[in-house]
Amino acid sequence: MKKNILLIAAATFLFLGNQSMTAQTKIKKETQSAVIQKSNINAKEKTMNLIRPLGLNDKQQEQVYSLFEKTEEKMGRAGTEADAKQLEAKQAKIDQYIMSKMKEILNEEQYNKYLELVKDF
Repeated sequence: MKKNILLIAAATFLFLGNQSMTAQTKIKKETQSAVIQKSNINAKEKTMNLIRPLGLNDKQQEQVYSLFEKTEEKMGRAGTEADAKQLEAKQAKIDQYIMSKMKEILNEEQYNKYLELVKDF
């Protein structure tokens, strides 16, 4: 009788533990999905704000969007895991990366306009 009760208790704890792990995994996936979705929205807004002032062509728009999407996603993930100092350091590193990539994507005139726009922010 004791063995049966012990077996039922063990099975119950295993079941409850499994449910808890499943719920945690689901929450983590939903959080990651929300970060990616927010990254896409921010990347789209940033790109749209640069199209007219810089006169971006279609290829440049795609490259700029891809750049912002990638960096926004990295910052979103870092924001959920890092403290303020780490976040600042990560942001500075990403800003440098964006500047170097923008120099590759844009022509000289567009890049100079971009630098003027960035100074305002």
